Amino acid sequence: MPQGQFSIVLSLIGSILLFGLVLFLAWFCTRWISKRFGLRTAAGGSKIKMLDRMALGADRSLVVVRLEDRVWLLGVTAHHVSKIDELDPEIFTEEELSQEEGSSHGVSAILSGSSNFAAALKNALKGRTSEKKNEKDKFDE
Repeated sequence: MPQGQFSIVLSLIGSILLFGLVLFLAWFCTRWISKRFGLRTAAGGSKIKMLDRMALGADRSLVVVRLEDRVWLLGVTAHHVSKIDELDPEIFTEEELSQEEGSSHGVSAILSGSSNFAAALKNALKGRTSEKKNEKDKFDE
């Protein structure tokens, strides 16, 4: 092998090794920074858990979220997240156990004991409108 070709091969191998070293250092620094500043990935949160999710459309869904000892039902769209209701946390101890065994009741079984989403939504909205009515009455006094 002529000396010119040998130097090209060595240059190519060196470039590949240098590129690998840069990738390794980028990975190592990212891990070090995340540990140092306590950053976590979206899936690795330790306090917030998404228990269930139900897609309602292309960019709409219902999400059941647990934060320590509280559980919320949230409505999520592309531009907005709204709290629909706070749910009983005791329901989800059984829910989590059944999910570990491989069966899931899903969001629809959790919504106010209703198997019909429309009825559950109606119940949630009734509670909201009565709260607003009470606030309005207090304001009028």
